[in-house]
Amino acid sequence: MKAIPTGSDSEIRIYLARQEVEPGEMPKPASISDDQVKEFRDNELPEYQDLASGKMTKEQYWAKNHFDPNEAKKLADTEDSTFKGLFTLLTLTRFGIISMIAGAGLAYRLSANA
Repeated sequence: MKAIPTGSDSEIRIYLARQEVEPGEMPKPASISDDQVKEFRDNELPEYQDLASGKMTKEQYWAKNHFDPNEAKKLADTEDSTFKGLFTLLTLTRFGIISMIAGAGLAYRLSANA
């Protein structure tokens, strides 16, 4: 609600433009149509205002929008374990094993002469 203190069209355009771009990219408020601003003002803005004012709890908001925090955590954990599995698989290839042995041998040689 800090991004849209008065609820004006220009504030809503800037907010929606920021939501559409990747971090670090410049938002383009002109790309937001009047229909998108009207839809946001009619549907989402009242929910955010109720949430910010305390009329609606975050649990009620989650239930209304069919969001399950446990499911989101499970999905994030699955993505993390997939990455770890892929990384492990890549390091266990022949070249990976040979590189690790060569690196360990080089480290031993360098430390033995020191």
